Amino acid sequence: MTPYENLRIVVWVFGVPTIIALTVRAIRKVHAIRKRHEELLAEAERNPQNPHQALAELYAEPRKQKR
Repeated sequence: MTPYENLRIVVWVFGVPTIIALTVRAIRKVHAIRKRHEELLAEAERNPQNPHQALAELYAEPRKQKR
């Protein structure tokens, strides 16, 4: 076998399992993101709120309390 053929075998031996592992990992991440998205949608349906008000509360500066 030539060095080129040896290199091709090494690339196949390490490359294919790596590609499979990364693909499986990406699929699992997508499933986790979809599940979390469904949870957030269900929570939003249970607790409807005005998105503009939520952003205003999030970014509002704390008010000074009068004494």
